[in-house]
Amino acid sequence: MKVADVVAMLALKGFAIGERYAEKDAYDIYMLCAHHAGGPRAVAERLRPARDEAPVRRGLAAIAEKFRAEEAEGPTWVARFFSPAGAHEFERLRLDAFMTIQEVLRLSG
Repeated sequence: MKVADVVAMLALKGFAIGERYAEKDAYDIYMLCAHHAGGPRAVAERLRPARDEAPVRRGLAAIAEKFRAEEAEGPTWVARFFSPAGAHEFERLRLDAFMTIQEVLRLSG
């Protein structure tokens, strides 16, 4: 059975998050980056050779836009998707989502 690799999944999720409001897409992007074998650094290493491909570039641009700041849509949607019990946990989740995606984007070039 063939499945898409992390590069293809992020590109596709980037298309999705760029064109609709969906907390699930932000959550999926975060989970792919945070929990991929080797973590965000490994995701960035996989992305680096593909960054010049138009679909990858487009998907990553949409991700970068939605995760541009801690208070931006992407990190906020991730925290909402988890439905945390309190404000402190919401802020922790939002910060972690922001920092994780920023690390992937920074390390991937």
